[in-house]
Amino acid sequence: MKHQLTSKLSELHLRLPKLLSEFHVPGVSYAVYEQDDVYSFSAGNSGARLTHKVDEDTLFHACSMSKLVTSLIVLKLVEQGVLDLDAPVNEYLQNWKLSSNETLISQSTKSDVQDVTLIHLLNHCSGILDHGDAFGPLEVHDSVPSILSILTGKSSYNPQPIQVETQVGSAFSYSDAGFCVIEKLLCDVTGKTFNELAYTLIFNPLALPISTFRYANEFNQKQSSISVDDNVNNIACGHNKAGELIPQQRATYPYLASAGLWTTAKELCQLLLSVSQAIKGEGALDISPHLMARMINPEGAEDWAGLGVFVQKENEVTQIFSMGWGLGFQCKLVSNLTQGYGIVVLTNSDPGCDQNSALSGKLISELKEILMTPS
Repeated sequence: MKHQLTSKLSELHLRLPKLLSEFHVPGVSYAVYEQDDVYSFSAGNSGARLTHKVDEDTLFHACSMSKLVTSLIVLKLVEQGVLDLDAPVNEYLQNWKLSSNETLISQSTKSDVQDVTLIHLLNHCSGILDHGDAFGPLEVHDSVPSILSILTGKSSYNPQPIQVETQVGSAFSYSDAGFCVIEKLLCDVTGKTFNELAYTLIFNPLALPISTFRYANEFNQKQSSISVDDNVNNIACGHNKAGELIPQQRATYPYLASAGLWTTAKELCQLLLSVSQAIKGEGALDISPHLMARMINPEGAEDWAGLGVFVQKENEVTQIFSMGWGLGFQCKLVSNLTQGYGIVVLTNSDPGCDQNSALSGKLISELKEILMTPS
């Protein structure tokens, strides 16, 4: 069976140069797991003006798929007794508290800001709304704003204070702002930086040495310096839909918990496998099955909104998926928990269309067909 699977995967990989050209994508990294085995592939260039080829160790921006790792960090701290998913987040936040806006207060609704828990933040039903002029990439010459300045609305990257604006738990509203609250809470409670938490709780136990939560301008500054290390050279650059390099090479998003993950398809697929194992009480993630069940069994306003992931349940088959789309990059992952396979696709191109119409969707579709075909 393994031989047949690897043969089919190799056949698809031979078609990658043509697909890259067809979709105007400079480079791609993708990986699949089937049962307990991970297979990774890569093709193309890490940058249109660079000669460096994409390999299995090339870092890509995972964009909003960062939220999956953030959710796992939360669950690890719950497992350790540091956090409670159902406790008010204001019990943990220091030198800043989440509040309701005046309109909501005047309505005297039964739902109070004190009801907001980590569950609400993780499944996007906290009543916090993102506004259209917020959470964009860092301008080239700007410095990274502090998470506190983002929360208080004193940054151009979020010019309004983050507050509860609608009844808690009443509706789904995708919220980068909510994950900024989580980032502040995690750092307050542990006294560690967000990247330190990710490394200590997730990356190191799962043997994922390359993955990191970093501001991309740090990579750009190192690469433009006289002394450049090999690791910095092996980071994909972002491109527009015509395959042209974006001006800053890699966009910086000042919201690590929401969109700060840089990783490889191989490592992200290994993490996805670890998630599937933990749900069954196996593997090295060390989160109990009853907590993992809360990740994949939605408790919010929508039956497809899990904790940091989206959930699809149909015909007794459960799948989780996540998508990322930022300046210069697009990606997608899916894990079929029932049939025992998962797929991660990372591209260094913003195609100007959603994943289903882009290379990431094309590869997901073809890889699903390969993985679901009986041997």
